[in-house]
Amino acid sequence: MNDEEKTAGENTGLRITEGHETDRDGAGRETAGTPAQEVYDAGRAGETRDRAGNGRAGDYDIGDEYDDLPEEVPGKAGGVSAALRRAGASLASLGRKIRDAFRWLWKKIDGPAVCQGPGKRKLFSWKYFIHDFVKATAVIPGLIWFRPKLIYAGQKTRLHGGALVISNHIGYFDPIYLMFAVWYRRHHFVCSKEFYASKAGSFFFRNFLTIPVDRENFALDSFRQITAELKGGSLVSIFPGGHIDRSEGGVETFKSGAVLMAIKSGAPVMPVLLTKKKHWYSRLTAVIGEPVDLRDICGPNPSMKEVDEVASLLARLEASLRAFLPENR
Repeated sequence: MNDEEKTAGENTGLRITEGHETDRDGAGRETAGTPAQEVYDAGRAGETRDRAGNGRAGDYDIGDEYDDLPEEVPGKAGGVSAALRRAGASLASLGRKIRDAFRWLWKKIDGPAVCQGPGKRKLFSWKYFIHDFVKATAVIPGLIWFRPKLIYAGQKTRLHGGALVISNHIGYFDPIYLMFAVWYRRHHFVCSKEFYASKAGSFFFRNFLTIPVDRENFALDSFRQITAELKGGSLVSIFPGGHIDRSEGGVETFKSGAVLMAIKSGAPVMPVLLTKKKHWYSRLTAVIGEPVDLRDICGPNPSMKEVDEVASLLARLEASLRAFLPENR
């Protein structure tokens, strides 16, 4: 439609429409064609015209062609739309309540304190798939069987990034106990390379994120691997005594290698004390100490004498955790 047609419509008060021409027979009756479509309305009463100038009395309504449809359809559609909007608002409100409940629960479980180490841990990786699958399926039976009782020597603290967990070694199930003590992280356990002798053992321990070392001759490659894991944001768990301790005290003098790895990587050290179960049905009890930054004690480049002194200090620190056991209070 050009400007002249629009101006003519405004002057005459007619509604200008745009559509296809209709065919008429000799008597002037419409025989075929497409109804004209409204494109302009001057706001005054008038007749609707198509491009050919053929007039029709009154306004043309395309809805007249569908008078056989039930009148309640638009009402039902509007009701369904309103119901969907109400349902969406309810779901959004429920989602916010669930989010707030999880935040409250997480704060109650872990506490507000956070100890940030080097690097950043990965939430998902295919190399963790078997480990995470077994852990997810075994967590409920493990909680029922062990019923872990975690005692915090200081403020409840959550480890972020690279960190080194040190623990006394009292039995073969200590790695499982330690996983329940620090349950919110993946543990990279340092174990003897003897467990990698067979193909089955190599497959099992490799997929459970263990780091093989030679207990008798600690190689420089093992030191670099553990330090790289700590710098990359992994949680490395180690039994610094080197073997199972059968004594009642449960704590031996720590080897200096664990101390040196923590200092070189800048990772904090969290001591954990595991206790022996009196009976097979007894609860698992673990005392968790506060993380310690060894660089604050001896600096980033200590001498071997200072490293040995820090190792003795950590051993005494872990032994002091025994005072927090219920029977010693």
